[in-house]
Amino acid sequence: MKSNDRDPLPSPLAAYTVDVDREFVRCGGGSRRHLRVSLQAAPAPAGRPRPLLRIAFVVDRSGSMSGTPLALAGRAVCEAVSLLEAGDAFALVTFENECEVVMPFGAASAERKHEAQERCRALVTGGSTNLGVGWAEGCAQVAASAGDALARVLVLTDGQVNVGETRPATLCEHARVLRGKGVTTSCLGLGEGFNEALLGAMADAGGGRFYFAARPEELIEHMRAEVLEGLDVVGRGIAIEVRPHDRGRVEVLGGLESAWSGTALRVELGDLVARQSLDAVFAVVLPTGELGGARAFDVTIVDRDGNACAPVQTVRFVYAPGDVVDRQPRTVSVERRVARLYANEARIAAVALNRARRYPEAQAKLIAVAERVAAYAGNDPEMNAIVREMRRGAEEFGRAVEEMALKQAHSEVFFSSRSKSARGRSTREDDT
Repeated sequence: MKSNDRDPLPSPLAAYTVDVDREFVRCGGGSRRHLRVSLQAAPAPAGRPRPLLRIAFVVDRSGSMSGTPLALAGRAVCEAVSLLEAGDAFALVTFENECEVVMPFGAASAERKHEAQERCRALVTGGSTNLGVGWAEGCAQVAASAGDALARVLVLTDGQVNVGETRPATLCEHARVLRGKGVTTSCLGLGEGFNEALLGAMADAGGGRFYFAARPEELIEHMRAEVLEGLDVVGRGIAIEVRPHDRGRVEVLGGLESAWSGTALRVELGDLVARQSLDAVFAVVLPTGELGGARAFDVTIVDRDGNACAPVQTVRFVYAPGDVVDRQPRTVSVERRVARLYANEARIAAVALNRARRYPEAQAKLIAVAERVAAYAGNDPEMNAIVREMRRGAEEFGRAVEEMALKQAHSEVFFSSRSKSARGRSTREDDT
């Protein structure tokens, strides 16, 4: 653990396990195995003050937000601000062609909360959707005072980014850089006109959360959730690192934010909320090896400062004769999660292909996963349910699907791959 001037914080983890689907691999190389890293966040430490929250609300007021959407967006901001406590602070930024700092960063006092209500009631719509400039200003508002506080920016939009910086790769890289500076980006998409792939990718790169509101009435719920989860954070910038001892390729499933450091694959999980449950699944491809030999991988959990949150766990894969490899037992809990993640990946691809009217290709993606899972599902009810789901999906995506249904499908898959509830919330140990 790195040394610093402060007493080390307790580990944000209550539990942490690493499981593999199968132990034995072929000497000729090419065996693909999966390991599942499951985390359980600790409860909020008794008697320890929570981190202060610095949050900027960045609200789209382009023409498409006219009427009820903008009115409810303003109300949602006020509801979220009402949850802030002494020591917290906030800013309100709006954007259309340009951005406006409606309320500069300042303390969440009773006077400023009342002022937010007045300012939000006075919001009016403008022109196009320059998300980049509004988001950058929101980040600038909270960045200078981040320190040990939680610095968050929540961007709300209902449309396509069509003015200013519009390149997804550039916007995501900016979010990644800001995350490294302690500023988290979350994104909230409203209705059927926004780009869900972009907002989800920005939230992943920025270490935050993606929310989907099918109707304006849902904005209040999502903005409140962003603040409430921020107030309940127990671990900052948590990441999983998987490090091969020797050779072996590692990749993460589910589209989680990841990067190869040169010696390990690092997967960013963002901030942990008290009692949160989540997992990450990795695929490893083993090179050739000698009979009886092994390949090992270390799994480490670290926080934003690089401090280890728990002891390193090591998994080993053993080279064995072909008949032993074929007869070995499988860990069903890992294979179920692997099947779900491959199904999610296919469904995300099917959404994009359906939107592009490439219906046969969308069908083929889903059928391929159904057949792949069916080949090893046996009598397992959960994996067979995934097979049936993929076959039904192949029928559905083989023809035109309404845009709102595509948004719903993408969001459900996105949340599932990130251990979130169907509403995009962190899954807690006491959830039923």
